[in-house]
Amino acid sequence: MKNAEELAKWDTSILENRSMLITLEEELNRVLAGQDALERRLQMVEAHQKGIHEALNGMSAEAERLYKEEQGLADDQAVERDALYERTSRLGTTLRQIGDQLGDAIHDVNSVNGTSGEAADTSVSKLVRILNNQLNSLVQLEDRTVELMAEVNERDL
Repeated sequence: MKNAEELAKWDTSILENRSMLITLEEELNRVLAGQDALERRLQMVEAHQKGIHEALNGMSAEAERLYKEEQGLADDQAVERDALYERTSRLGTTLRQIGDQLGDAIHDVNSVNGTSGEAADTSVSKLVRILNNQLNSLVQLEDRTVELMAEVNERDL
């Protein structure tokens, strides 16, 4: 009788496990179906992406070809204007960097000296005045560069 009870428990356990396995198998089938659908969508997206990539490559090649054709048609004034504009842009950037560096140097000297440009006759204050004058000159050069760039832009229009 004891064996029969244990056998009944085992049967119950096996039936419960069987129903869980069936449920698990159904879930696994749903997951596999979802995965298959996802893989198909991924393949469609990859194909679409490949088509877009090829189209963009074609457009890029066409744009390069058109640019090279346009370069050959540009007159001397346009080429000179573009070169002048690029030079003034580089000059303006360089002047801004130098101005920033001088400003930092002046700030450092002022902080070491404990002065903010007072008219003392020490060598440090003289150096500060010189650097301030150089900074002011660079600011004026930068302003003139900006004016020249504006003139170049106006001529482009």
